[in-house]
Amino acid sequence: MTETMELLRTIIISYGERSCLGSLLRRKRLAKPKREPPQIKRLETKFRNLASKLAESVPKRELESFKSALESNVRDLEARLAKSMPKAEAESLKQKVARLESRLAKAERKLEASRLRIKKLETTQTYR
Repeated sequence: MTETMELLRTIIISYGERSCLGSLLRRKRLAKPKREPPQIKRLETKFRNLASKLAESVPKRELESFKSALESNVRDLEARLAKSMPKAEAESLKQKVARLESRLAKAERKLEASRLRIKKLETTQTYR
């Protein structure tokens, strides 16, 4: 950029300031820069904000792959759930197990009582 400006200055000096090119350069230096309307500034700001939001967002392709992976996991879990036992059946089996455990505990107590009685009888017979 500076080389072109230097070249223009040398041309102006060689042809004189009254030349066409010199008057154009003078006008350019004297002209005031145009102010942008506030509406354009607001739109540019909005555009920059939207561009930054877009840069931070998740790419659609990545989002679709993540969604399909989750959907396949849901299908797998639903299949496993369908293969597993229904909740009502599981509850009835738990109740049945609890009843059997209580019957087992009673039987163990009776067995222990019978063992003690047998021991007692054995000890009394040995003394006779």
